[in-house]
Amino acid sequence: MARKKRPLRFKIFVLIFICLIFIGGIKAIELVQKFFCDSVLDFQKLAVIDYDTDKNLIVHPLKKDIIVYNKNKLKAFNLEGIEKWDIEKEIKNPFLKSSEDIIFLGDREKGSITAVNLQGSVIWDFSIEKPIREFVCNKEGISAFYTEENGKSKIYILNIDGKEEGKIIVNKGSIMGIAISDNNMIAISVLNIDNNKIETNVALYSNKGKLLGGHKYDKEPQIVSNLFFSEDHRLMNVGDSQLMVFSKEDRVLWSEDIPDSINRIAWNKKGFIVMYLVDNKKSILDTKNRNYLSIIDIEGKKMEPIPIQGEVLGIDSKGDNIVAFTDRTLYMILETGKKLMEKKVNNDIQSVYIISDNQLVLVLKDKLEIIQVKYKER
Repeated sequence: MARKKRPLRFKIFVLIFICLIFIGGIKAIELVQKFFCDSVLDFQKLAVIDYDTDKNLIVHPLKKDIIVYNKNKLKAFNLEGIEKWDIEKEIKNPFLKSSEDIIFLGDREKGSITAVNLQGSVIWDFSIEKPIREFVCNKEGISAFYTEENGKSKIYILNIDGKEEGKIIVNKGSIMGIAISDNNMIAISVLNIDNNKIETNVALYSNKGKLLGGHKYDKEPQIVSNLFFSEDHRLMNVGDSQLMVFSKEDRVLWSEDIPDSINRIAWNKKGFIVMYLVDNKKSILDTKNRNYLSIIDIEGKKMEPIPIQGEVLGIDSKGDNIVAFTDRTLYMILETGKKLMEKKVNNDIQSVYIISDNQLVLVLKDKLEIIQVKYKER
């Protein structure tokens, strides 16, 4: 049987279709290469630290050490994964923070705090015997935390020796956020609801508990849940739909609307915030255009949005760099948003922390991996 010949117009259509695919493919490749800056991310594993699964696991990089609280022990490891010291301390609901030279291990339920130096020696203990709601400290080692009782909140300010230096009483409303600057100013955000109207007050205090100033969000209702001080003591307020920055003289410098829902935040001490935003107007299936990172610095300068494939589970930022992760993918953003690279990981990622410009701590289900990051040109 003779083979039926295809009409000429069919062949032309096929040829045009193939050309379109080819041109589209080239454009897509160019776009991807431009987006990833002609570089790929690679890892060199420097050390592995095994740990037993524990709901109270906390990992906290500090200078060139990795501080770990796990199974009722506080431990310090160097970047080769070698244990330097350990302290046994049973805590049911722990928190772990640090200044430049002091590690603060606390028990939220018991209201106790233990301060440890970098050599692993306990330098002081403090107990309030009431649940601690939030604890903050600055690089010098001045710390503040608050408790709640009988509808009132009390903020306690401790000096570097663990002695009470000041106290702030909040008689009305709920504390939503607290921060401490490197010149020992305390900022708090207090939410009130009167006559079905939301009102947030952000107030500044000295480390002795003296009121210095503040701002009331009543005309533009905001729930300010996060407060951050820059190195030059400017204060960034993060509301549910607005950013606002104040000078140390309590003057509003600028404000910026947040267009989408905030899911996660990371603050960089150099003075910029990284927000994981979700555009709920877009389809849940359109993850690349729905999920993105937004970077805004303390001057109000905004970087181009960075689209992320999938739900961002955590963010960390240090120096000029940012790391974000989904369930099995790491995203490294370099030079404050100018380069983006990704790396698939064959394990469920629990957390990621930046140690330095090219080193990470990768927290997996039963181990920590200390990683040297390498960038390869395509």
